[in-house]
Amino acid sequence: MNGNQHLHRNVLLVVPQETSTGIFSILSEFIPVLYLVDTANGIRIFDLNHIYDVAIGKKKIGYVSSGRYEAANYKYVIPEWGHYLTNSAVAKDFAYSFISLDRTTTRDFFVMGQYNSSGVNNCIFRFDIDYNTHLPNHSSSTYATATEFYYVGLKSMQGATLVTKNGVQKY
Repeated sequence: MNGNQHLHRNVLLVVPQETSTGIFSILSEFIPVLYLVDTANGIRIFDLNHIYDVAIGKKKIGYVSSGRYEAANYKYVIPEWGHYLTNSAVAKDFAYSFISLDRTTTRDFFVMGQYNSSGVNNCIFRFDIDYNTHLPNHSSSTYATATEFYYVGLKSMQGATLVTKNGVQKY
């Protein structure tokens, strides 16, 4: 590869058999997994170890014919590997707006929050991350439960991080 040539390719993130479109927001990469918040549909997970080369076709996304796949003129796709949805009365109307990786302590965490111009009911969730799987720790075989939850009431909040001041951790 010639270092003077800045060759790169965009990749299309694809959701198998998705029929509706969502609004996607901030990305958080925790090698080798990419987490993407989808405002109304939770967290989508893409495994960066599975990038596929597809035929370049201008209009279609998915299977075309004879074992051939296209991706709307993209050369590569990364299919969705997993998905987390809200299953809580408290968070049922949560609008996923951002996700960040918190490495301020010996354990890693995800911090998620929502944007709202009024600040009404804006909140932050924090999930423990399993060191081996890079997924949120599960409280059962199918559920990951937030370890912390705060109503913050900040107008137009677009991200959050943990800060330690005088021995006290705050967002």
